[in-house]
Amino acid sequence: MKFSNAIFARSGGVAAALVLAAFLQVPAQAQETIKVGIFGGTGPFANLGEGFAVGAAPVIEAFNKKNSGVKIERVSVNVGSYDPTMGLNSIKKSIEVDNVLTMLGAGSPILLAARPFLEESKTVIFSTAEATALVKENNYLQQIVPLLGDEVNAAADYYCAKKSIKTIAVLAVNGAFGDTAVNTVEDRFTKCGIKVVSVQRYPVPTASFRPQLAAIKQAEPDAIYLGTIGTSENTAVVVQARQLGIKSQLIGYLASPEGALFDVDAGEGFVYTGFAIGDGLPAEIAAANTKIGPLVLYGYNFATVVTKVIEAAQASGAKITRETFRDTLLKVRKFETASGSFCFQEDGHTRLPLAVWEVKNKKPVQLQLVPSSRAC
Repeated sequence: MKFSNAIFARSGGVAAALVLAAFLQVPAQAQETIKVGIFGGTGPFANLGEGFAVGAAPVIEAFNKKNSGVKIERVSVNVGSYDPTMGLNSIKKSIEVDNVLTMLGAGSPILLAARPFLEESKTVIFSTAEATALVKENNYLQQIVPLLGDEVNAAADYYCAKKSIKTIAVLAVNGAFGDTAVNTVEDRFTKCGIKVVSVQRYPVPTASFRPQLAAIKQAEPDAIYLGTIGTSENTAVVVQARQLGIKSQLIGYLASPEGALFDVDAGEGFVYTGFAIGDGLPAEIAAANTKIGPLVLYGYNFATVVTKVIEAAQASGAKITRETFRDTLLKVRKFETASGSFCFQEDGHTRLPLAVWEVKNKKPVQLQLVPSSRAC
């Protein structure tokens, strides 16, 4: 009898313990996972994903540590060598299977191919390409980097004020992106008396720019604007220009100096426009900006804006969906980042300050801030 009572007591104790354990294991609130897509490519665009991801990682990590209700998970969106078909299929998979909330994207051909699908899914794409024709009265595409035309304008303002050059040439890729480079250079630089003496175009893919550079050399320009589309092309252009004895000032834009350009002697003195860097940029991001290139700043600013939109939506009590994400973005509009104020517009354009940079001693040095000419 005593034996039976002992068994009963132990059985009751075990049952109570199991009930208590089950009670303690029930979370007060399940954590929501939000997936964010980041475009990556292959071939000449392989380093895009690396730069984006490196820049976004510390911002996402910091958000996940302090936000117990929501966790952000990064999803890679492989668009190949900017192939429209592959890009469209990758975007569809990311939205339909991975269920991403928003994406850091690139490539006008891809965005053009995906436009109907993106409008239907209401997925906000933060564009990193010359998508001027696409960024117009829509709710799915938002500019997150300066458009090439904006960067050419900033470079023109700098050199017109400096008065250090009298002639300029353009080396640009075939297609709409190159058209923007050529047209804007011809428009903005000539307004202050800087003469365009040569315009050369090249096809993609190409390994040698020597024919175009040889033609430019004959014109003897004081400067050459590089309207190149592949980030890995620029080191080859710079090296080949110096090998041909071209001593002209080489001017590029935000995506043009990838990490390799900082490592070659020919890269010294390369001037480019792009994101400004103010106070608050983590040392690891500043170091990666030098090692990998300014693509890191794409990812860093993108993640900063995304996390602030999510926090604003949470504070308002809204359930975080693609629609509420877009609505919150346009309601808040102005976001402070280490690059200054990003002011998003309803037509997709973004107002942001730019800076002029120069490669000195194999490191990027910010020469001059070019504030946004329009208020938020």
